[in-house]
Amino acid sequence: MSESLRIAAIDLGTNSVRLIVAEVEGPDRYRVLDDERDQTRLGLGLQETGRIAPESAAATLDALERMKRIAEGLGVVELRAVATAALRD
Repeated sequence: MSESLRIAAIDLGTNSVRLIVAEVEGPDRYRVLDDERDQTRLGLGLQETGRIAPESAAATLDALERMKRIAEGLGVVELRAVATAALRD
């Protein structure tokens, strides 16, 4: 039997940061090992000021660091992060 692969994704949204860790068990099979979410309010005031608030940026970085540690602790071999359009812009 081959060894399963553990992967993770982080979604950076305007209101929250979410981590999903999964174990790939086959071509069409996976099992979710962890699902974390932190409300960091990254987009708070962004539309009015055009800037990310320092408090929101700090909370988001803290969440990212925590989620990275979780993924590493679960033996993730590949971690990808994607961001909402508001953050990319």
